[in-house]
Amino acid sequence: MRRKASSLLMYLVTRPSHSATRDQVLEELWPESNPDAAANSLNQAMYYLRRDIDPWFEEDISVDYVVLQADLLWLEPALVKIASAEFALLARTPIGQAAGSRTALSVLEMYSGRFCPEFEYEEWAIGWANRIHTLFLHFAGTCIRHYVDRHLLQDARDAAIFALTHDPDAHDIEQKLVWLYWHEGARSSAHAQFEHLTSLERADGVDLSRFPDLTGDHLP
Repeated sequence: MRRKASSLLMYLVTRPSHSATRDQVLEELWPESNPDAAANSLNQAMYYLRRDIDPWFEEDISVDYVVLQADLLWLEPALVKIASAEFALLARTPIGQAAGSRTALSVLEMYSGRFCPEFEYEEWAIGWANRIHTLFLHFAGTCIRHYVDRHLLQDARDAAIFALTHDPDAHDIEQKLVWLYWHEGARSSAHAQFEHLTSLERADGVDLSRFPDLTGDHLP
């Protein structure tokens, strides 16, 4: 995809209700262009975006996945599925309710990494990326406690490992992983994970965790 067509799509993803006014789009994506040039660039981006989605797109005939009417643009909700938005919805729902047949771990595994790394320095992308990632870490902790409460330590361990794969600096998750290894009986793994954790804490200049505090009766 052309960069501006892609940025237009991703910008709409980050917006409330996945919609924005024409002026909002122009100000965010073409802030240094004069109004006429910016409007022309938007029209070009819309042209290419529609054909990136549907190579056989024809005006007034094909289905509009990305709609522009008057001064409003939006992603057609009946036709467009947004993975990060779907994850956010399920991760905000109490486990065992609206997730339906999904397990907590399967919801967690919907997360595939930080949103749009190719636009990570764009102001409009930063907020959405941070919100989704923060929600991911919070939900990971919720998953782990959910499984520990049900004595499903292997599932809890898998959730912790998955979370650390996407954020190796999540110290609170790593503390939980030390506890999980210890209470599964994997004592060598617990010690190795603890050494890794304390090396990160030392590098970050924070108070070091204590092994007895992480291996007691209760999940840290």
